[in-house]
Amino acid sequence: MSTVRRVDYYELLGVGRGATQEDIKRAYRNLAMELHPDRNPDNPVAEEKFKEASAAFSVLHDPERRARYDRGGHAAIDGNADAMDFSSIADVLEGLFGEVFGRKRERPICDVNVDLAVSLEEAARGAEKELVVERSSAQGTTREKLTVRVPAGVQNGAVRTVRGGGEVGAGGPGDLHVYIRVQDHPLFTRDGADVLCTVPITFPQAVLGADLDVPTLDGPVTMKLPPGTASGKVFRLRGKGLPIFGGAGKGDELVTVQVEVPTEITRKQRQLIESLQEEMGDDSMPSRRGFLEKLRGLMR
Repeated sequence: MSTVRRVDYYELLGVGRGATQEDIKRAYRNLAMELHPDRNPDNPVAEEKFKEASAAFSVLHDPERRARYDRGGHAAIDGNADAMDFSSIADVLEGLFGEVFGRKRERPICDVNVDLAVSLEEAARGAEKELVVERSSAQGTTREKLTVRVPAGVQNGAVRTVRGGGEVGAGGPGDLHVYIRVQDHPLFTRDGADVLCTVPITFPQAVLGADLDVPTLDGPVTMKLPPGTASGKVFRLRGKGLPIFGGAGKGDELVTVQVEVPTEITRKQRQLIESLQEEMGDDSMPSRRGFLEKLRGLMR
C-alpha cells in the first residue's frame, strides 16, 4: 500500500501560501484533468501524482486543517493526513468525469455562491453577520435573511457552507457557499495571524527617542522608541495580531517606523538644521563616515 510523499502541499498544487479557496480548487481541478487514472490507464506515475494532489487538496481546502498545516507542516496533521475527504474531492471532480469514486449525483445541483465582506477587526474578534440570499425556484424568487458566524482569525477567501441552503433543482437542494472577503484596512496589512503597520516619526523622535502612540486591533498602545532609532526599524508587539485560526494564541503586530523628512521648512528651521549639521559633522554618523572613507579610497 503506497503512502503519499511528504512534499509541500502548496508546491504540489502549484499555488502560493496566500492562495484563496478558489485558487486551490482551480489548481486541483487542473491537475486532476491531467493526472486522473481514467485519463491515464496503466500509468502508475500519474496515479501516484494524482494521489499526492488529492491529499494536498484534502488538507488545504479545509480552513482548520490548512491552519494546522501552515503552523506545523505535515507533523501537525499526522494521524489523519492521508485520510482524504473523498466527498469534497468528488464534488470537485464530478463536472470533469461524471461518476467519481463510485458516486454519481443527479444534475443539476443548484449551489448558491455569495460574498460576505468583513472588516479586519471583525475577522480578528469574530462576528455574526446578516446576509440576504436570493433563491430561484419554480414558484419564483425568494429572499431570506441569514445569520452567518464569522470565526475569529478567519482567513480571506475562507468558505462557510450551509448544507441545503442553495436553490432547489432536479437533484434536490444545493448548498449555500459563503466566501469571506476580509476588506483592506487603512492602517494595517495582514500576514497570516500577524498584522503590519507603518508609523511615521520625526527626525528628533528618531534621534532622542519618544513614547509613541501606536494603533493596534485592540486599541492604541504606547510603545517606547529608543534613542538613535533608524528609519525602517521594525518593532514586534507580541500578541497584538489576530487569533491563530484553528489553534491557540495570537499573532504579533510588526511596527515599522519611518522617519518623515519635511519638504517645506521655514528660514529659521533651515538655519537651525544647518547649524546642527555643522555641529554634528560625520563623526556621529558611523555609516555615512564609513561610506565616505570607501568613496575616497575609490577616488585615489
